[in-house]
Amino acid sequence: MQQPTNEKNAAPAYEAQAPAHPASVPAGAPGMSAGFAPSAYGQQPQMQQVQQGQPREWSTGLCSCGDNCGEFCLSWWCPCMGYSRYKSRLEALQQTGAPLPADDVPNCAAPGVLYLAVHCLSGFGFIFDFMARTDIRKRYNIDGSAFGDCCTACCCIPCVQGQNSRELRREEDAFRARMQAGQYGQGPGPDQTMQMQAQKPMAYPPASA
Repeated sequence: MQQPTNEKNAAPAYEAQAPAHPASVPAGAPGMSAGFAPSAYGQQPQMQQVQQGQPREWSTGLCSCGDNCGEFCLSWWCPCMGYSRYKSRLEALQQTGAPLPADDVPNCAAPGVLYLAVHCLSGFGFIFDFMARTDIRKRYNIDGSAFGDCCTACCCIPCVQGQNSRELRREEDAFRARMQAGQYGQGPGPDQTMQMQAQKPMAYPPASA
């Protein structure tokens, strides 16, 4: 018997993690295991059970460093700080389902100090980027392998850090858009959004505007 695909309060068919919920993900978007399908004209979304699709590609290219030159320069001259910043943002999404405020993103948190120590003593700091990249791929159902992540991180640390950061930013921007829409009565408010955070993070970020 086929499960209904538009049912309120439907239980997800997987072990949930803390999510951010995109404001513009279409119902049944490929790559989503479950999520919110906002209806037109700002109506409240309903839970949908969506069959998991095939892994997708990264939303930006590995060499799209021009999208944020400051971020690239930081990773080039001080990769421990670049890692500390995006790793802290990733941990916030994993633990709370909400993005870390921009002013609270640390330049030198514990992950960055550990990165610096390993990078200076052995030159193998890229291992941390490799592990974070694998976590990000799994979070968003991105195609690839651990071997590929390791080789990519080893070859170009600034490129990998930039691509990892941009992928996280898409989820952060989608979450903030959802919160802003709630403030103007166009979607769920902050309390409702927090209740949504018991569901799985989006596996297919919305297309760029």
